[in-house]
Amino acid sequence: MAEDTVFAPATPAGGAIAMIRISGADTISLLRKFFIPAEKSLDGKEFLEHRRMTYGRLVNAEGELIDTCTAAYYRAPHSYTGEDMAEVYVHGSPAAMQAALEAFGTAARPAEAGEFTKRAFLNGKLDLSGAEAVMDMISANTELARKAAAEQLSGGLKKRLDGIYDSMTDAAAYIAAVIDYPDEMGDDTVTDAELIKRLGIIKAEVDALIINGLGSRVLREGARVAITGEPNAGKSSLLNALLLRERAIVTELAGTTRDTIEESSSVMGVPVVFIDTAGLNNAGDKAERLGVERAFAAAENSELILWLRQGDRVFTENEAKLFDSVKAKKHMVLFTKCDAWTKPDPEAEAFYAEEDILLISSVTGEGLEALRQRIAYTLHPTDEPAIVTNTRHINALSEASRQLAAAIESCESGMGADCCSTDLAEAMHSIGLITGRDAGEDVIDAIFSRFCVGK
Repeated sequence: MAEDTVFAPATPAGGAIAMIRISGADTISLLRKFFIPAEKSLDGKEFLEHRRMTYGRLVNAEGELIDTCTAAYYRAPHSYTGEDMAEVYVHGSPAAMQAALEAFGTAARPAEAGEFTKRAFLNGKLDLSGAEAVMDMISANTELARKAAAEQLSGGLKKRLDGIYDSMTDAAAYIAAVIDYPDEMGDDTVTDAELIKRLGIIKAEVDALIINGLGSRVLREGARVAITGEPNAGKSSLLNALLLRERAIVTELAGTTRDTIEESSSVMGVPVVFIDTAGLNNAGDKAERLGVERAFAAAENSELILWLRQGDRVFTENEAKLFDSVKAKKHMVLFTKCDAWTKPDPEAEAFYAEEDILLISSVTGEGLEALRQRIAYTLHPTDEPAIVTNTRHINALSEASRQLAAAIESCESGMGADCCSTDLAEAMHSIGLITGRDAGEDVIDAIFSRFCVGK
């Protein structure tokens, strides 16, 4: 447990109310120095009662009034950080906030980024995955992302991982007994076949979390969706239609877009960044060539490509070459401007025969709702609650799965209990990296350095 007392603003200045958080052994002394309650006592009790809001005046070290405010005190270990902690609520002007911070700065030190949550982790108030979920909740900008963060904050991932770790511990204990007491292991003990079965069940649980993570990671990190195709295919019109506002310039002239335009949005709860790109063609001037290069780069670095072509446009070999250059990525083929034609070009229809073509119109809105549904399902194809959304967690689970596979192979090939024990210990270490059981100081510092000050 940290011994020094820290403080930081937990809300930005400029609103109606601003909150300053304090945590550490000297919290109550600091409050008594700078906070004067309107009444010295309430019902004969200490004025700063645990979890009770108190009204009073905030003063500086010279006793000069800073602001009238309220303060709440939380006695250790019943606080967010597990330490003595307080929250002081002043009026939200930048001047009031700054004066309050300057006063506290004479008796405590400013908190580092994420230090309050780091102290909560170090004091056992939450595990490392729960601490990361705090930041996920702060940055959640869609309902699905919020639900995923809430699931992790409530301990959903920790419970699953603790169960897996306990099963690993039981298996490791049996293997250790085989190694240490080979002569005492009788026929009533777990057989090798049963151990292999048990390890297989554990691996299946780990693999299920990996699958969940691969489908849900987009909720935390978002997905890049490139809108590509030949000039005048309706890319900018589609961007505007998906955003429900005029973001890109649209004209009847081909080649209006010469650079990429990026806009964040939410598609049925899935966070995405749409990238409107220049039309892919044999560009003429330097600006067009740069635009095409950036269009290809955007497609290459995206999780999904929307390939647009005007449905009745005459199909060409150049279009075939351009499509071949992007079709290896996850993609959808859209025949655009379906309000302006009745029958698609037959050669194009034949070329894209194996694609699940969607007809859309950015003018009438035809096909746009179906497109949103397809985008959301393609990027987040599971109805299960999002338990794993963090790349770090997915990587650690993948390592655990690989190490469990090695442990099973060691048992099946008769390599001996020592090899199996080593592989299982490594798998347990990988799981421990997620919850913080085995996370080193460098990993912990790297995680909390990404937090905002005051959290």
